[in-house]
Amino acid sequence: MLTFQKDDLDALLEQKGDQLLFFYTPMCGGCAKAREMIELVLDAHPKVSIAEMDLNYIPEYARIFEIESVPALAAVKDGEIVAKEYEINNVIDALEFITKFA
Repeated sequence: MLTFQKDDLDALLEQKGDQLLFFYTPMCGGCAKAREMIELVLDAHPKVSIAEMDLNYIPEYARIFEIESVPALAAVKDGEIVAKEYEINNVIDALEFITKFA
């Protein structure tokens, strides 16, 4: 998984790029479990790229993207959030979202 900072996200949006994003916070136990499931999917799909971002460092984007909770997977197409998923309870949840938007 890639690690994005605010500048990376700014550039992605400015360039109207496509990217899967994983939003988390370090003290979130569900986030740690979701990361494990996402990494299992990425192991099976090595060409897929997901960038993770600590939501504590980008509160303005949490408001702009209307991120309601963590963990959250989001799909960016042409620099716009087109989908979000908060239910990452198992590998199937992660796989379905990732393969739909990768």
